[in-house]
Amino acid sequence: LGDIAIARYGAPYLHLHRADLQHVLAQRAQAAGADLRLGVAVARVGPDGGVQLETGEALVFDLVLAADGVRSSVRQHWFDGAAPRFTGQAAWRALVPRELAQPSPAGVTVWAGPQRHLVAYDLGPNRGLNLVAVTERSAWVEPDWRQRGDPQELRAAFADFPAAARRLLEPVADCQFWGLFDHAPLPHWVRGKIALLGDSAHPMLPFLAQGAAMAIEDAAILGLCLQADPEIETALARYQRQRRPRTARVQAVSRANAKLFHAAGLRASLQHGAIALVNHMAPGLGQARLDWVYGWRPALD
Repeated sequence: LGDIAIARYGAPYLHLHRADLQHVLAQRAQAAGADLRLGVAVARVGPDGGVQLETGEALVFDLVLAADGVRSSVRQHWFDGAAPRFTGQAAWRALVPRELAQPSPAGVTVWAGPQRHLVAYDLGPNRGLNLVAVTERSAWVEPDWRQRGDPQELRAAFADFPAAARRLLEPVADCQFWGLFDHAPLPHWVRGKIALLGDSAHPMLPFLAQGAAMAIEDAAILGLCLQADPEIETALARYQRQRRPRTARVQAVSRANAKLFHAAGLRASLQHGAIALVNHMAPGLGQARLDWVYGWRPALD
């Protein structure tokens, strides 16, 4: 988005590796006094704030945040009991060294076609080019939601894409293949002193690139709620009330984008052509449709 993002939202639009983001967040958390305990498995949590580790150690907290992802055991046990659903989408993911990705695309580049699309963007000199190649499939029967991918299958799936896209796939030597799962919006995220956060509350397809962003937004609003109200359960109710409508909207738009990206025939030509024309002739107008996403600021209603 370049200068448009700075002018419109007061901040740049950046790409970074998730490990780099986690490193920054961990540093800030520790600087604020957080005690990070890695490699510790949680056996059970309770709405009274109780937490039992698999080592047998029992702990009690004022608040338990379950940020345990799309396959959240806390959500399944204490909330609706439903497993995440396969969305009919699967993605290859790969990193390609910059020197092998020539020509390296500037910004985010998307190639879209019937039932498939390919996204490429640079993560910086030490990380390389990130490739996400999505295809549709009727079912996911593998025992795990992620498995080792086959680079040859990846290239074959996009063999009829433009030459620039195929050149980026040529140097892929290692890739992962992921089934993409989500979950219908939950009616409740809070039970006693337990609150869901991030993908445990609102897993979504990556077609708006907002999964991690929504988790960070959750944390920002939860922090404001806790500052504004010393009663934990009252603050959690406010957190749920404020965050649920926005994340449900992002979930819905992410699903709708799958149909947009994977359209075929005349419909695809009309949709993609209209978007390209608007972005070229009036980039500010085209960007306005996403102001509700990127223009968000943490504040209490």
